[in-house]
Amino acid sequence: MTSADPPRKPGAPARKPHDVLFERAPSVAWLDRVHVVLVRPQGAANLGMIARAMKNFGLTRLRIAGDAPRLNDEARAHACHAPEVLERAERFAGLPAALADCGLVFGTSSPRPALADRHELETPRSAAPRIRAAAEAGTRVALVFGPEDHGLTTEELAPSHGVITIPAHAGYPVLNLAQSVMLACYEIFQAAAPTLRVPEWADRRALEAMEADVAETLRAIGFMGPGPAAEDRALTPLRRLFSRAGMTPRDVRWVRRLARALRNANASASGDNLRKMK
Repeated sequence: MTSADPPRKPGAPARKPHDVLFERAPSVAWLDRVHVVLVRPQGAANLGMIARAMKNFGLTRLRIAGDAPRLNDEARAHACHAPEVLERAERFAGLPAALADCGLVFGTSSPRPALADRHELETPRSAAPRIRAAAEAGTRVALVFGPEDHGLTTEELAPSHGVITIPAHAGYPVLNLAQSVMLACYEIFQAAAPTLRVPEWADRRALEAMEADVAETLRAIGFMGPGPAAEDRALTPLRRLFSRAGMTPRDVRWVRRLARALRNANASASGDNLRKMK
């Protein structure tokens, strides 16, 4: 027992070193705003190992989107001393609902062709300071992980402000889901404190409404053709631009006002042209 330890009551069991460590671990409030989102996870054991990895590094907010195994004895056994992370897990019908209140979203992926053409790529270490800064400013952050067999689809990565890939040896670069979550949680826990004041970011619900306004305007002025493929080609560069800049609620309102003004101006000009033709 060190001089800093309180005296032990007679008959009380001796405390182990790790008991003292956990008692003294500081509560880090911003970590409570970082959510691990699992999309259609397939293994109960992985759910347990993920819960344990999260608690190791101070994260407790687990969200599950889509179908998932039941929280059975296998999951609880692998969670070890983190059963409360499993029990508190929030379940959502799909990924859009799980991300609706999140202002910063990082998808995850193994390296794949053309990924860098659509997204800003980060490692867990490079993304961690941005995640901490946003969470400390009051923004909910989502780290999204796909199913064990094939990961997130292109459509599921689309809402991401950036995509995290984990550098690994070229001989076998594919990590287990629980390993990937643990590495990301470790880097976030170790992230240096931000030195700049960071504003609160607009959540995914607000960004989707903004994108819908922009898409409507692009169609109205003839910049974007009909169909999902044309919309994807037109909006992907804009999504990257908005993700790189970071959008506050005020920014979103301004872009939506601009989009509506452009539509109104286009409609007015079209009406004038029709009158001149008559």
